[in-house]
Amino acid sequence: MGVVPSIEQVRAGQLPHFGQSIEAAHAMRGLVAPDGPIVAGIWYGSTVYGQATLLSDLDVRLFYQPNREQDAIDQYQSCLSDLQAAGNYTPVEAHLSDTVIRRFLPGDLQYTEHLLRTIRDKPEWALGQPEQYLPIQAVTPEAILTDAFGFIESKWQKFAKVEAYDQVDYKVMQRALELPTAIGRKVFSVLRLTDGTDFDTVDKRSMRQKAVQYLEGAVMAGVSGAIPTLRAHSLLLAAERECANSIESIVYDQGSPDCYEAWLKYRYPVVVRQARVYASGWRRILDSIVDDVLH
Repeated sequence: MGVVPSIEQVRAGQLPHFGQSIEAAHAMRGLVAPDGPIVAGIWYGSTVYGQATLLSDLDVRLFYQPNREQDAIDQYQSCLSDLQAAGNYTPVEAHLSDTVIRRFLPGDLQYTEHLLRTIRDKPEWALGQPEQYLPIQAVTPEAILTDAFGFIESKWQKFAKVEAYDQVDYKVMQRALELPTAIGRKVFSVLRLTDGTDFDTVDKRSMRQKAVQYLEGAVMAGVSGAIPTLRAHSLLLAAERECANSIESIVYDQGSPDCYEAWLKYRYPVVVRQARVYASGWRRILDSIVDDVLH
């Protein structure tokens, strides 16, 4: 999904244009050097797969030498400053990791799998052999279930605690709009255990279509919570399209920042409530397939 721009960014014209995310990715490749503070990196997500929109951020995982942490941070921040000075406002979602410590800490199973798949499919975007620094994890059915349930539960808890709807929280809005993709990846990691299908969760469009098909099947089967979950899925995707269309029209001088601000205030409470419904629904749906996974 990427980011939901603030109205301040929109009014200041600090929005990326099409093609700038890949330009930013190429510029950031210079951060990685065997004798530098940052020794490995992998770029992943919609940009490297050619699916970026004006809302997309640039996903990158960078690995630095343990004794050069501050140098790595300074180098990374300097690169971002140079990009913005050149008029490139691509939002960068960077994860900086120690080459040693992080390897032995618990990690996100699906996220690690996502990175490994990108290294396999897009080796030109992996510098310094980053796979050697990824977490060492045992991928068992129980671990995958724990990972998926824990993630979905954490999402539900976060949206359940949102109380104020009169003030738009852009980060909360962003997390709500990206929920179909974020939860979808977790769900399909579980479903692969039941039918053996190696579904590529990198392809967001295909994954969302498969999610609709699965939810429609769950509705027909009378699975508890399937109907409101399917409705929430459709509403969240529609809101994401509206946001993207609004930003695109502003970037190309056809839309009004005032209209975007009004849309945010109108949509925000609806989107947050539907995100809560969506996470809650998938909790119940996953409960219905646990026995199939473990037996």
